[in-house]
Amino acid sequence: MSKHTMKILWLFVILSFAAAYQVIFGRVKLSHPAVYLYYFVFAAGFVSWVYFTVRIFSFRQKLALFVKRIIANEYKAGIKISHFCEDEVSVISRQINKMADQLVVYDGLQRDRISVITRALDIVYHTVKEGIVIFDAKKNEFRFNPIMQSVFEVEQETVSYEAISLQPGNREFVSVLRSAIEKGAVVANARVRLELPVRQTHRELVISINPVKDRNEAVDMAIIFVSAFGG
Repeated sequence: MSKHTMKILWLFVILSFAAAYQVIFGRVKLSHPAVYLYYFVFAAGFVSWVYFTVRIFSFRQKLALFVKRIIANEYKAGIKISHFCEDEVSVISRQINKMADQLVVYDGLQRDRISVITRALDIVYHTVKEGIVIFDAKKNEFRFNPIMQSVFEVEQETVSYEAISLQPGNREFVSVLRSAIEKGAVVANARVRLELPVRQTHRELVISINPVKDRNEAVDMAIIFVSAFGG
């Protein structure tokens, strides 16, 4: 019955309004008690129309809020189901809640997968015997792995882009990096000079830059591999 409640009520609304039209405009001559029966049918149809209006507008607001939360990556969302009304809206709401539960499961699996990949990359980053510098385009900062920290004789892992770019000797390095990010292209075997402001230490490097793009083809990160060092 719940799957067809609103269909039946909607048909009842049409019939009751049609009957009321016939009585009000005198198209049908009825005895006095029968007129009251028609009025009752019309009133019931009007109540059904109000029920439709309230249910549809209420569902629209709940659905809009649900979509807004999903867009905001709040997958533990859902539509509250009324315990007093059991109709097609309730059926659709339950289906939407099942979809939200599936999104929570998929999101959890994706987070676990990303967590594993992140841990694996972190292990490589800290244990590899080659120099690696990661530039985070969103945070505008560089991260130096232990090998690079040792080469520059510093213990600081992160250095801001501003601090690097303000060093006069880093102009070529910054130019090569910006070109790789703007074009989204790999740079291979570029010879540059890099100076860190921490101890004013500088090294001649041979670097390769691999831009990492997001799904919109915008560069979020650049991984800089250092293949040779010089004083």
